[in-house]
Amino acid sequence: MNRQLGYSVYLSLIRNGSVSLDDIGNGAPVFLSLHIEEEFDENYSSDILRLCSRLHEKDCRIIADISKKTLEMLGTDVDAIAKKLHLSALRIDYGFSLDEIKEIAKAHKTVLNASTMPLKEMLEVKKDGSIMAMHNFYPRKETGLDEEYFLEVNDALKQNGIEVLSFIPGKIKRGPLFEGLPTLEKQRFSNAYANYAEMIRKYNVDQVYLSEPGIDDKDLERIELLNKEDIITLPVSIDPEYEYLLDRVLSDRVDSPCGLVRVLESREYSRSSGLQIAARNSSERFRGSITIDNSLYKRYCGEVQITKQDFPMDEKVNVIGRIESEYLGILDLIQRGNRFILKKE
Repeated sequence: MNRQLGYSVYLSLIRNGSVSLDDIGNGAPVFLSLHIEEEFDENYSSDILRLCSRLHEKDCRIIADISKKTLEMLGTDVDAIAKKLHLSALRIDYGFSLDEIKEIAKAHKTVLNASTMPLKEMLEVKKDGSIMAMHNFYPRKETGLDEEYFLEVNDALKQNGIEVLSFIPGKIKRGPLFEGLPTLEKQRFSNAYANYAEMIRKYNVDQVYLSEPGIDDKDLERIELLNKEDIITLPVSIDPEYEYLLDRVLSDRVDSPCGLVRVLESREYSRSSGLQIAARNSSERFRGSITIDNSLYKRYCGEVQITKQDFPMDEKVNVIGRIESEYLGILDLIQRGNRFILKKE
């Protein structure tokens, strides 16, 4: 797999020194907006050129958001902008007619607005051009896309062979509202790794960008593991005697029911160690509980499960831990046969 987390770069934050390009890995996808009016001044053209040159030196793949105002500020045409700024693709914003967009797409990889542009128009551009579709992000609370619409749009785009790009909020909230910049409203205040995993696994997004700077190292490591090895990380709290389950690659049985993750390897661990498990803490199994079958379950003793829904107490089943609450949504991304690891938070 060659998927990689994308980043958004803002000239204003580079200028004031609050973020550094050192935080962006070589070859990373980068989103850059070229029509933020508060950044426009007499040095804008030279500063943008310098910024893009530095990104190009890092082999970053730059998608730049352009409008007619961009052409005015940089004093040139679309072809010249793409060449001078080393752009991989142009995201077309306001001010361009459909015919103009078609002409741009004939010469350049063109990114259309997945959140607002009708599919019919996208397909017209696609006839003679090369396109992708990138969703908006939404600074104001309560205005982000809802899940139903997001899925509907993405499904239609994918059925027509169009790549889908979207955003998740970063750690450093960007002004003027400082309320996150999500594509999906439900992800506005959620964990970056959980958001990323949902975008890739649940919503069928091809490329995800942080819409603002900053991500915890542990979340970045988990994203890289998902991208490189297709392994989901489940952050957990777990009883010390069962920490042997941590940091191992585990898998969900291919015949697991929809309400449970049945850990394929767990009974083998139990057999090989001769583990005898006394009945203890056989409490109600709420969604996200990690359980192990005790000796009362006879030959099932040692089987580890993770509950995707609530189950009643069973004296033959011990509750030994749980998925951390902010990551519960990731649990639904584990499907039959998928690999995952349990990680102490």
